[in-house]
Amino acid sequence: KRLWMKGPEDKLFRYLKRFAPLRDTVAQFRYARRSASADLPWTIGQGFKPATRQALRGDDYQTTASKAVADVPFLPSGAFRVLSPDLQALTAPRPEVVHRRGFELGFTGPRILVTQGAGANRLRAAYTEAPFSFQHAIQAIVVPESDKRRAKALAAMLNSKLMYWFAFHSSASLGSERPIVHQDQLLDLPFPKPTEMEERQRAETAADQLAALMDEAEERLGATICPPDLMPELLDRIDALVYDYFALSDLEILLVEDTFAYVAPSVQPNPSSSPPIWRQTTPSDRDAYATVLADGLEAWMEPGRRVSISLIARDEDLVVAKLHLCAATDWTGYSEQSLALGEALARVSRTMDRTLPGNLHQLGNLGVYTGQDLYLVKPNRMRFWTRSAARADAEDILDDVWSAEGKTADVEG
Repeated sequence: KRLWMKGPEDKLFRYLKRFAPLRDTVAQFRYARRSASADLPWTIGQGFKPATRQALRGDDYQTTASKAVADVPFLPSGAFRVLSPDLQALTAPRPEVVHRRGFELGFTGPRILVTQGAGANRLRAAYTEAPFSFQHAIQAIVVPESDKRRAKALAAMLNSKLMYWFAFHSSASLGSERPIVHQDQLLDLPFPKPTEMEERQRAETAADQLAALMDEAEERLGATICPPDLMPELLDRIDALVYDYFALSDLEILLVEDTFAYVAPSVQPNPSSSPPIWRQTTPSDRDAYATVLADGLEAWMEPGRRVSISLIARDEDLVVAKLHLCAATDWTGYSEQSLALGEALARVSRTMDRTLPGNLHQLGNLGVYTGQDLYLVKPNRMRFWTRSAARADAEDILDDVWSAEGKTADVEG
């Protein structure tokens, strides 16, 4: 959390944290141990744990019988499909003798299935009413018949980028070699009712559309011919609806999307490729950064004032950018110049009453204020040039300005 979360991310996290968590709706089977009932509340539990042949030879190995396992088909964990299970992947029922029965009520009826392991930087969830068993790597949230529509909406939400983003910032396990979301962590995810949202009608509409999308997913994914781009399309639509449900701003959406584009893939680097967060920046990266940085600053300025941003020098390791406070009529869009890095650093040094540090690579960000200009010296690595980094930098600059005791009267907050 502290490694990847700056001010803007922290604000979004705290906003989501204030909503009722999933545990307020879902009971844990291992604690509740409720019997089957038409009035059974939402309950979560894991699948059965099979008895292994080798262990069965031991005298102290505990086994039990599960008629529920032997009566229904079996879904192998490796055949799990998000949104809607692939019923063609079901196999014959497993043997009645198991090591642990697990949550047998999770093998039939309306329920959400969630794997413990995350995939492609998303949680993995599906909704089903088809009878089949599964092993303990999958857990089921059983819901009453009357709550099926809300359960479908939750199943969709669990597959969203936003839920993974929240789990990523609240659980260290997603940064491990084998990312796992434990049951307690799953139940910490925000799951407010539409009535709890400030924009209630907007949330209700989004929830209805999420449930309808799950019905659509079941039909389209179950078709004989399934287009290869269908799953990405469905997940993109889910993301948009979940952003809408929580009434996220464009900036907050940007924070989530940047995490998926750069941070999450870099947590588990591939030996054959460099982590995205540490690659050198491109002109389009720097242009996007400058746009968000300027927007964040100009939102607090007097009418008629703007910020022009230009890159004046760079090499493989460092970038020097110049921010110029100007009248709107004098504003120019982002541009890049081609000064030698040494010349640019010398120019920056001359504006200071002391020389620049010897090793700029270790500083992260260095800002030098002079008159209407601000020079930024930043590492030429994507971690420092994401749009979310731009927003955090804008907040840092505004903090500096507001604490300057009237030295920058052109900028107001």
